[in-house]
Amino acid sequence: MALPGPSGVMVVTRAIEGRFTEARKIGLGAALPEATYAGIAFASSSSLLDAHPSALPIVRALTSIVLIAVGATFVRWRPQETPGAAPASGRARGAFALGFFTALFNPVAIVTWATTAGVLTSRGLLATSYALGLPFGLGVVAGINGWYAILLVLMTRYHDRIPRRFFTWLIRGIGGFLIASGSWTAFGVLRNLIR
Repeated sequence: MALPGPSGVMVVTRAIEGRFTEARKIGLGAALPEATYAGIAFASSSSLLDAHPSALPIVRALTSIVLIAVGATFVRWRPQETPGAAPASGRARGAFALGFFTALFNPVAIVTWATTAGVLTSRGLLATSYALGLPFGLGVVAGINGWYAILLVLMTRYHDRIPRRFFTWLIRGIGGFLIASGSWTAFGVLRNLIR
């Protein structure tokens, strides 16, 4: 999972604020839908969007809405004033659900894994089959959680050495990037509709 994605940025923002348990739970929650999408994409003999090309403009429109909305949230982001506060167990459970539903309703994840499956199979690098879906999905869970584990170990160890202002502008910059990406996607959808 790339950091500029909504779940990745939420993991980083919680870690910046010293809320490492919440960050870990968001990452765990986000990994499950991502793995499901990856497994389905690789289990099918062709990508979902190749099978249903009329769905592509709808998925792109939803993608642009999600990217712009999440980007607007990150552009206005400010770290909380109480870093290191221990979250209540309900808050940690809520963090897992936040990660899960953010990834579940992120159309970018669907497009990413369908495209990845399509590229790998069209280049002959991977023959998709139902047998590959489960191991590939499990590999995605392991990869995402491994990435977040490394990130959180580094953030736990070094987050006090890097100025919070740097992280604030980093998250805001990623928000601007998401807004620009969403706007570019929306422009492409509108341009194709006008043709």
